[in-house]
Formats: sequence, C-alpha cells, structure tokens
Amino acid sequence: EYYRDKLFTLNQHGRRANVENLERKGSGYTGTHEPDILLAGDTWFRGLEISTGPHGSAYVLDWSDTGECHDHTGVHRTSGRIYKVSYGEPVEPDFDDFNLIGLSDGAISIPATRSVLAHPNAWYWRQLLRRVWSARSEPPFVAVAARQAFHEEKDPVVRLRAFLVLRALGEAAGWEDILMSE
Repeated sequence: EYYRDKLFTLNQHGRRANVENLERKGSGYTGTHEPDILLAGDTWFRGLEISTGPHGSAYVLDWSDTGECHDHTGVHRTSGRIYKVSYGEPVEPDFDDFNLIGLSDGAISIPATRSVLAHPNAWYWRQLLRRVWSARSEPPFVAVAARQAFHEEKDPVVRLRAFLVLRALGEAAGWEDILMSE
C-alpha cells in the first residue's frame, strides 16, 4: 500500500529504480525523491521500462548493454532481460472476478465492467481498454457500464477511465460531448 500512487522511474545511468512522491501544486505536481526500490549490481544494467502486472508486481525491461546508450560494435540483441519485482509474496490475480478473457464472448457483466474501471490496480482497466482498442466490437454493455461509471462515480480516476473506454469505443466525439451530457 505504501508504494501505491508513487511515480517509479528507471535511472539508466544510475542502474536503479527511483521512487517519487507526487504532491499537487497549483495545476501541476511536485515530486519528492524517496528511497530507491531497486539497485542493480550488474554494471551492464540499462533499465528501459517499468510496468505493472495484474498482481501488482513491477516488470523491468533491462537492455543489458556495456555502453552508456549502445556499444560501439552494435546493439547486444541477445542480452536483454526482464525482471519481476514484487513486495512480499506475490498474490496470483483472480481472473474470475475480472474475466477479461471472456469479455468478447459477453461473459463480463455491467457490474463486473464497472469493478474493472474502479480496481486499484490500473493493469485491469488498461487490459479492458486494450481489448476495446484492438477489437472495436465489444458487447454494448461495455459502453453502458462505462457511461454509467462516468455519470455516477465520484472518483475522478474512475470517471477518467470510463471516458477513455468510451472514447476508444467511438462513443464520445470529444470532451465537450460527454461533459455537456451531464
């Protein structure tokens, strides 16, 4: 829970993963550096991307190259690595509650779709959004659930997620159309 809502970045030259605490300041944010969560002992470590998975763990892509940006003899195409970074014992995700696999078969209901939009682990709603973008033929209840969530939820994060799903479905021509419909 401590790490929720923190910004994680990879410090490529420092061979580490930085943690920033973001605090609202005017129309933007101010970041305060916190202790790093990862320090690679391998001098070839070149962290490029950090992403979350369905269980809350982080996945770190490591280019693993001897040069600062690339070796003078060419890119090491066979030396990259992927690390899974977890806090404690990772819990396997319960995909029965969030049946994204069965989404295109209509196996996910309006309440389940709304719970995906409100899930504290953003991985779930991102998967929903990716499925909508890739298929463009999701069952109509996905749009119904997203529209309900947009109009009824108090949490601005859930409302933004719902809007992005509607936008991906082609259900919103722009911000004005959705906002004016309230």
